[in-house]
Amino acid sequence: MKAEKCPKCESNELGKGKHSGYGVMFPVDKMSLGFDIEYLICTSCGFIN
Repeated sequence: MKAEKCPKCESNELGKGKHSGYGVMFPVDKMSLGFDIEYLICTSCGFIN
């Protein structure tokens, strides 16, 4: 499901952000180096989804 507008201010101006480094997510019970966590960020109000 792709977000097309901000749920808070209903703006269509969305950007993509990535959290990496110590904020990586690891799967349980599997050998992995982890995955970067991606966010959708409203460039109008700053809401992070």
